[in-house]
Amino acid sequence: MTRVACFVVCGSLLCLATATPAAADPVTITSGSIILSESSQFQAGPITVTGTRGFSIQGFVDTGEGRADPLSQCFPCEPTTNFSVGANFSDTAVVGSATLDGMTFPDLSSTRSNTFVSLQLDGTTVLPPVNGSSLVIRAPFTVAPDSLFTYQVTPGSNTEPPELATVALGGRGTATVRFHVNPTIPVWEFSDMRWDFTPTPEPSTLVLLGGGLAALWRARARKTTSSHSL
Repeated sequence: MTRVACFVVCGSLLCLATATPAAADPVTITSGSIILSESSQFQAGPITVTGTRGFSIQGFVDTGEGRADPLSQCFPCEPTTNFSVGANFSDTAVVGSATLDGMTFPDLSSTRSNTFVSLQLDGTTVLPPVNGSSLVIRAPFTVAPDSLFTYQVTPGSNTEPPELATVALGGRGTATVRFHVNPTIPVWEFSDMRWDFTPTPEPSTLVLLGGGLAALWRARARKTTSSHSL
């Protein structure tokens, strides 16, 4: 009986040890997009993204509550060697619903749910001089390390505030920005843009790919050496 009890206790501790890191695992956004389809500096555009741990967001981003760098740099967009394609959508800038680990949070940015998204995107490129009537630039972006999803774990009471939890967000993708030329002066004007998220390779995948390339290189080197020896 002692051995059985010890086995049960050890098994329970092992389950807790493996479950705790999993609950703290960050979320990687693997697909979806954010779209700003108007030329207006202040606008709302749809956000639809999915990621690991069953994470998703369905709603819209509000540039009046957040910051989209291509918009803030434009009107007009002067050619520059350091043009940011990033954005900072935090707190009340992302409205809609979210899911995580099988749970649904229907009221993003609502005081009723205490559920918020802080999504910061980083990326830079070059905005060339005006040469033509329109321009499309594409540049990679990454989700900054301080991006978070904050959600309510337990409700509050008259004496205690609600308990909240946070999970880090990560990811990467490609930003596509479109411009048209100003009709009177040689500068660009913002037309529309979108951020498209793409899967991030797992470290194990990168190791396997690197090992395979190294093996091919060694095989080719041996073949070359054998040919020279003949």
